Amino acid sequence: MTSSRTLRWVLVVACTVGFALVACKAGLRPGRVHCGALQLNTTPTGAQVWLDTTALVDTTDCLIESVPAGKHTVTLVKPGYLKLTVAIDVVEGKTATVDTTLAAIALGKVQVNSSPTGAAVWLDTVATGDTTNCLLDSIAAGIHSLRLVKSGFADWYGTVTVMAGQTTQVTAVLASGQGVLRVTSTPSGATVWLDSANTGKATNCLIANLAPGPHDLRLTKVGFEDWDTTVSVGAAETTAVSKQLDPVVQGCIRVNSSPTGAAVWLDSANTGQTTNCLLDSIVVGSHTVGLKLAGYADWDTTIAVVAGETTTVSALLAAATAGWVQVNSTPTGAAVWLDNSNTGRTTNCLFADVSAGQHDLTLKLTGYVDWDSTFNLSAGDTVTVTAALIAVPESGLVYIGNNAQGFEEYLWVKDSSVVVKVPAGTFTMGSTTNPDEQPIHDAYLDEFYTDKFEVTNKQYKRFCDATSRAYPDDPGFPGMDQYFTRYPDYPVVEVTWYDAEAYGAWAGKALLTEAQWEKAARGTDERTYPWGNEYPDWTRCNIVDNDGYDFTSPVGQFPDGASFYGCMDLAGNVWEWAGDWYGSGYYSTSPDSNPPGPVYGSTRVARGGSFNNTPTWVRCAERFWGGPGTWDEALGFRCCYVPGKR
Repeated sequence: MTSSRTLRWVLVVACTVGFALVACKAGLRPGRVHCGALQLNTTPTGAQVWLDTTALVDTTDCLIESVPAGKHTVTLVKPGYLKLTVAIDVVEGKTATVDTTLAAIALGKVQVNSSPTGAAVWLDTVATGDTTNCLLDSIAAGIHSLRLVKSGFADWYGTVTVMAGQTTQVTAVLASGQGVLRVTSTPSGATVWLDSANTGKATNCLIANLAPGPHDLRLTKVGFEDWDTTVSVGAAETTAVSKQLDPVVQGCIRVNSSPTGAAVWLDSANTGQTTNCLLDSIVVGSHTVGLKLAGYADWDTTIAVVAGETTTVSALLAAATAGWVQVNSTPTGAAVWLDNSNTGRTTNCLFADVSAGQHDLTLKLTGYVDWDSTFNLSAGDTVTVTAALIAVPESGLVYIGNNAQGFEEYLWVKDSSVVVKVPAGTFTMGSTTNPDEQPIHDAYLDEFYTDKFEVTNKQYKRFCDATSRAYPDDPGFPGMDQYFTRYPDYPVVEVTWYDAEAYGAWAGKALLTEAQWEKAARGTDERTYPWGNEYPDWTRCNIVDNDGYDFTSPVGQFPDGASFYGCMDLAGNVWEWAGDWYGSGYYSTSPDSNPPGPVYGSTRVARGGSFNNTPTWVRCAERFWGGPGTWDEALGFRCCYVPGKR
């Protein structure tokens, strides 16, 4: 898959003024920072104060002390009044005064009519909750965008100029009918994907009954480059798209080894061939070649394939020391998988010539939960592994016990995840730190079960293998080659919102709504961070700090950072996709019970911060967003289950 990473998650630490202000208040390095004060008065009072780019807790009228000498920008914000920004010089040892009168926002009305009626009305990208024909009152004077949405009709877009004290009339005629898309390619026979879903059709073809508007189109064909575009389908029209596919340029790899007979792996996939052999039709570029032979140490290298040429790889395999593994289970008869490969044997059994080192072991028996373990084997030793298999309950949940915070934990059978039961009830959502976290409001949520940990590479690989989905791209962390396959207990990254949603559907769960995520993090006591109100440090979360990890860390490595309900890594490690569309002003219109997020948008919500963020970004209420088709080295997800729903 080819795309550009439009979502970047490396965020600003702090501004220079912010650090200087802290130095003034703390009295650090006397003589280095020179300060004055600001007296801010407004009519009316109660305006929130922003100093440069930092929101303060102060409201007018107020005195702000310990302000670094020099030029500053003061911004005053009060609902119902125009925002006011003032540039001011602060002189050491003196108080600068601002006296001003805030200008009230002029309001008007909009009468919105449509034919037919009953269309949902959106104003400035926010759903008003009204349907046509309707009157929108208390609208700020000026130019606004207007959108009408009705099932079976094309969305209608327009602008309206609102005059103070007047009512502006808007009348729209909605266009009905579905569209048709004709897709052709040279050569034909390319698989057609529409809006990230396989249509089951191949070029050349017609796709009917499409909703008018933009759609994402992808063509894939073996031997040719994938092709992506966005096409706008008109109502009651046939839109034609044609593409000359670009062939994939290829070369060959000759793989030799001493001794011969080693299984050849290419880019972490078994080719089915053994040395000495020729691998043909290989895409040009960088590839990893690996060799595996019983009794010898695994061998791998990275080579470059050149178009039309044969690259030769020769390996001298080193004999490996080995040991024995005795695998037992109750009941017996479970299929034994060693290092993600089916051995073809069942318990109870003894394995000889197992290479020394760490190994993953999985036992599978119909009617029982898959059992996973990791063991270390030393040369010449025998390791005995014994498993008590758990019968699969009809509910898909196996009770484990209560966690340290007193909440029930269960094993979710489908993907072997641990979920925490979050009771139904009301919690306080939002904060005053950023405008899109306002207003602070109470939200009621039904009972739900949330993943205790972020989804791991091991869990996501099981999903990919079961559904034939492509593995994620390697994030390229220095010193962590083949991150997806070699670090099974680390959080999966480089996944889009669509990937995360597909995993949730496969596992019988879903992405958490933004409200569910925030409740799981902060609980019912309005804490600032998952563990409480103490400022983050290296013992609580994986952020930009001396926490022992330059990039991601294994899930659950910071028990002191557990949330109100006992969930781990809700601060730092990786950002987590939520199910909601992002809306900067959604909190002012969200329902009081089970808020689902906006019904429409262009970006999806992400929460929690990551390993490359500072403490500022790991608050429970912090919101971020990205396009649903983007992915990043610091972006993963977790899922939840609501009884009675997916």
